Amino acid sequence: MESSTWMVYSVIRNVYTFVQKEKDIDLFKKVNRFNFQKAPKFFIQNAKRIYSEIENGYYTYYELAIFLLYQYMMDGKINLYGTKQKTVKEIMKLFTIKRLNEDLKLLKQIHKELNFKKGIKEYFEIKEDGTNIAYILTKKEKISPIFFIRNFDKALTKFNENVIINVEYEQFKRIAKKIKETLKGGSLDEQTEI
Repeated sequence: MESSTWMVYSVIRNVYTFVQKEKDIDLFKKVNRFNFQKAPKFFIQNAKRIYSEIENGYYTYYELAIFLLYQYMMDGKINLYGTKQKTVKEIMKLFTIKRLNEDLKLLKQIHKELNFKKGIKEYFEIKEDGTNIAYILTKKEKISPIFFIRNFDKALTKFNENVIINVEYEQFKRIAKKIKETLKGGSLDEQTEI
């Protein structure tokens, strides 16, 4: 992947396009050079600053994309001023095996306290509000998004057809899928069972 301010701008623009227009795109495909040259000064200045941080090895383009997707997933917006070495690295810690294991300990306690019988699937059953327990725990930052990302497609469950799926939940799930796609090839192992 070519390293440049243009590439940083492309990742930012592609993440915006993905979350706002709800179309699946390659986050690492360069945008048209003309669009880059006509971009608002704000974007270019932030792209230069972020490019400098990437060139200095503080984080990668993949970590940048995951960070921006995470921001939108949790807050419904992207804050380029918040894209700094420290914050990107802190967010990336949420996508590690260590953090997943910490979450699994908490989920085992919840599992025991609530007398769940079906295992992991109970965290993903769609409730009357159109969401599920895993989504709520993640949005409230009780657990990291890695548990949801690693398991939402494995734990598909039946739900009442009269329940309307929450729009925010659908967007959250779509972004989780894109983060999972971006994380592919990472070092997460498959052991996430409760």
